[in-house]
Amino acid sequence: MKFEDLLKLGSVEFLDVDEEETCMIAMSLKDLTSEKAKAHNYTHCEIHASMILGVCASIIPFPDHN
Repeated sequence: MKFEDLLKLGSVEFLDVDEEETCMIAMSLKDLTSEKAKAHNYTHCEIHASMILGVCASIIPFPDHN
């Protein structure tokens, strides 16, 4: 399956900054199956944890270290 197919099916969805404010985003699939998932109503899951910083920031080495 191609990435474009996942977009058409609605399995992958891009969120902008305003939409992120009202979404409960899990950092991994493991979070969705844990006990913590029962306490939270997750609406989305990150593709990869480093993507929380955005695509441009993910190409910078160690973006969380100054």
